[in-house]
Amino acid sequence: QFETFLKRLAKSLPESDPMKKQLDGWRHEDNSVRMFRYLLEENKIDVSLPRKSSRKAPALALTETDLIFIEEAIMGTKAPDRKGRPPEKHFLYEIVNNIESGLDVDKLDYLQRDMDRALGRKDATFERLSLAARVCSVPANPAAQDSRDWKNLSLSQQPAGLSEEGAEEVRMVLCYPEKQAGEAMEVFGHRNSMHDKVYQHRKVLAMDEMVTDAL
Repeated sequence: QFETFLKRLAKSLPESDPMKKQLDGWRHEDNSVRMFRYLLEENKIDVSLPRKSSRKAPALALTETDLIFIEEAIMGTKAPDRKGRPPEKHFLYEIVNNIESGLDVDKLDYLQRDMDRALGRKDATFERLSLAARVCSVPANPAAQDSRDWKNLSLSQQPAGLSEEGAEEVRMVLCYPEKQAGEAMEVFGHRNSMHDKVYQHRKVLAMDEMVTDAL
């Protein structure tokens, strides 16, 4: 992985090298945000202007808050620091970079791509798991969970926060059916397998070392 390679490169640089500090703190999420901003600025895209509408998609314009949300979703911003969406919409952050469970489209996308390209595995699509995702309300404090059947509450049944005086505080999250717990675990099994067979394979690490020496 490129991020791992850069960290290894940073370790090989002397403390006096100004690039060492930049590489030490490099994250691909940070670079993705920079690319997003660059694309808007370089192409002079004014997101406040409505795009052309069609029968399937109405004309929409983005606000500054929308841009903040996009960047926060990419970065995996923690709940207390989120400004792009109110608490009842925080489940949206779990789609791109899920800091709660690690199940997000970023991970599913690169796993499907790499398993196809590196191992010829075209069967790992994760489509069934993605289609099963639902927005549910759960206790904001898991330790305070009582006997209520939280997993069966729908989005319309319980808003986030304290909806009424004395009501239990809840939050909205992405959930999956209990019967698909095995499939969810397989995602992390595939990730571990890819690290063993590809990302951290001894030949890949050896190539990292050779490129690092060349640089």
